[in-house]
Amino acid sequence: MFDAQKSAQAAAFLLWRAGGRLPSVKLMGLLYLAEKQFLLQCGERLTGDRMVCLPQGPAMSAASACLANGSEDWDAWITRSGSSERALKSTVHVDSKEPLATFDALSVAEASVLDAVYDAFAGVSQGKRLRDSRYCPEWEETNGARRPIGIEVLLVKNGRTRGEAEAILEKIREVEELQRIAQRLP
Repeated sequence: MFDAQKSAQAAAFLLWRAGGRLPSVKLMGLLYLAEKQFLLQCGERLTGDRMVCLPQGPAMSAASACLANGSEDWDAWITRSGSSERALKSTVHVDSKEPLATFDALSVAEASVLDAVYDAFAGVSQGKRLRDSRYCPEWEETNGARRPIGIEVLLVKNGRTRGEAEAILEKIREVEELQRIAQRLP
């Protein structure tokens, strides 16, 4: 289940780490890599967004729509900076010693993965890295179409056994069911 607030704060966290501004394509690539890494490390979803194959590489479906069209959650944190960049809003102030005081929808584990992904991939061409099977074996050529990347496929292609993948999927289903129940409560 997609968490727009967490997605917006994860994107804002990456912008903060980048000094306040990133090309949109790089921001989306870093978000994808963070979602993937959190899934592989923690067996949980970071934002709950759907992962998809696009011609330029893997991406996050709802986050891409929020970036392109805006949303209440994203607009609170992120603004356009030219036609192809996004920037952290000037109203967002982050204490570098305590960033989670600002990014309060993120856990310590989530921020740690975002930090690690930024450190590992910020200086690399996103398009090349995301389409490189050594780093994203789950991505396949799409011939111009958008195609979902299944969580089980991602896990197995990145070294998890089928049994491990099935256990992670069951845990994700349970968490999402609890989230649906919680949303229905008054």
